[in-house]
Amino acid sequence: MAEDTLKRIFVSYAEEDQVVATRIDNDLSRTEKVKVWRYQSKGKVGAAFPVEIEENLANSQFVCLLDSPSARRSAWVRKECELARHYFQRTGRAELVPCRVADANRGECNPNCPIPTLLKKVSTILARVPNERNLGEELFEQQNVTTFINFTADYDEAIKRLCEHLEVPYNPRSQVPRDRDFQREAYAAKLTIRQTNELLERYFYFRTWHNGEDWAAAEQEILTLIKLCDFFGARNIVSPRIALGVLQAELQRHDAARATFHELVTKHPSDPRGWAGLAGAQYYLNSYSDAVISYRECLNLLRRGDAERGSHERDMVHNLGWALVALERFEEALAEIENLPERFKMEPSLQKLREHIRFSKGV
Repeated sequence: MAEDTLKRIFVSYAEEDQVVATRIDNDLSRTEKVKVWRYQSKGKVGAAFPVEIEENLANSQFVCLLDSPSARRSAWVRKECELARHYFQRTGRAELVPCRVADANRGECNPNCPIPTLLKKVSTILARVPNERNLGEELFEQQNVTTFINFTADYDEAIKRLCEHLEVPYNPRSQVPRDRDFQREAYAAKLTIRQTNELLERYFYFRTWHNGEDWAAAEQEILTLIKLCDFFGARNIVSPRIALGVLQAELQRHDAARATFHELVTKHPSDPRGWAGLAGAQYYLNSYSDAVISYRECLNLLRRGDAERGSHERDMVHNLGWALVALERFEEALAEIENLPERFKMEPSLQKLREHIRFSKGV
């Protein structure tokens, strides 16, 4: 898309909020409808750099202000807010979109620290108006704030709201659940900016090699990522090990996949993804009795509410059914189907399983 057709977005934030700024930058840029500018993405310093900031502010249609205790202490953020207001009043550009990325009311910020006038006004209005949709009606005359988006509760919902406000399509990083799981785990690990970015970059390389079917490079990248997670002490980032086991299964290396998933469920027994992967490897190795145990463990975790259910439960029952059929335990397979919610019972994959059971039983 030609650059002159892109909406220009300026992201104003404190250096301490670089991780979330990078995430928002990446998510907005992926829409391919905007051109995002933020000072650290350019890696520039020097006397001419403040001039470049002013030029990009003047040419931006929106200014996403990442509101946090650090931002409220930042002289740069204060200056950018003042410039944004100036350009909006003169040209109607640089509409300010405050995005809360940390809560100053939780004691994270010294109450005596200087707060830019703009942020102080927004905070006062927020305290008075609990319904964010009415926020614009309360703002003082000629102010360029039309919405307020809270990223501290649900990031995915917030980025969708931001895209909606900017009138650009929301384009998630990946439709693959494992990718989204990794992103959530990486940002929740509370690592340093450098560490978080390094993990995200490694995973991006893994997915690139995987999509290009360069299996050896993909496996090397995911193994490096796993080692990095361990080195950084990020023991709760599980998704790279899931990805390794899935890759091994895709390459028909089911013994290796079984070993990977067995190690995972030993360390993280409450994660249903590990049990599902282990069951799949056991099934392909004709260890049907073990597969039944693992599928049932996965189902128990799903049904206890430790993870999302819905289609995951249906898929596990389908796979469990075929493992039971391989053991000629037909009645158990039918009973598992009957235990599913009504909306799943008539799905084609389960209908096919029922027909196979009837044929095998000679009914």
